[in-house]
Amino acid sequence: MTPYNKFKDALERIASGSVKDPVALAKNALSGTGPRTQNLIGKTSGRLTVFEKAELTHAFGGKNKQMWLCKCACGNMKKVSTKDFNGGYVLSCGCLLTEARSLNMKRYHHRRDKILNDEEVA
Repeated sequence: MTPYNKFKDALERIASGSVKDPVALAKNALSGTGPRTQNLIGKTSGRLTVFEKAELTHAFGGKNKQMWLCKCACGNMKKVSTKDFNGGYVLSCGCLLTEARSLNMKRYHHRRDKILNDEEVA
């Protein structure tokens, strides 16, 4: 069904009175009809895989952002905007940062312990 037909069908349903919330129906009919709308379902960026389309989020400046529900490799779910997903700004649910911090702390403690052991020997 083309976007025009989807909107036309919504208007006919509103005119017939068979819809309880005509505003929500019209918004749903209009959402995702722009020329720049992308379907990211199934695409992967970093550890995230797009699972389904989420609701639009009102952003600063009066523009709406399309959000996507993504599943991380660790099993957590995260909402990500199209811009952040395509640009590679968000690569995981946060688990990647936690693992990087943990690895850095292990390296730090290893170096610290080595320095302390060298001082004891001397």
